[in-house]
Amino acid sequence: ERAGQLAVQRLEEVKSGFPYDSLAVRYAKVESGLPGFGSATRTTVVKRIGGPTAKLDYTVVTVTVSAPLLPKPILKTTVISPRPSATVATIVSAASGARRNERNA
Repeated sequence: ERAGQLAVQRLEEVKSGFPYDSLAVRYAKVESGLPGFGSATRTTVVKRIGGPTAKLDYTVVTVTVSAPLLPKPILKTTVISPRPSATVATIVSAASGARRNERNA
């Protein structure tokens, strides 16, 4: 449970980070020696899809927490969009359509 909290804490940090354009630079990293978590390692991967002038613009953030005593790593993912009107369903639907179009081209 503590490992899950460590992942959620990191996701909340990234979601509240500004400016949006620099999320990857500011938050993508591997951390170890976190206070109170012994030998746990927390890895944050930030991947931007599209961009400010593209039809799609969103960022997928995945945090993985691993430790020797965990049977398997804890993985938490969220999607962030700079466009307030964008919803996850809209983003996922548009992304799926874009992938289908790429395969058919």
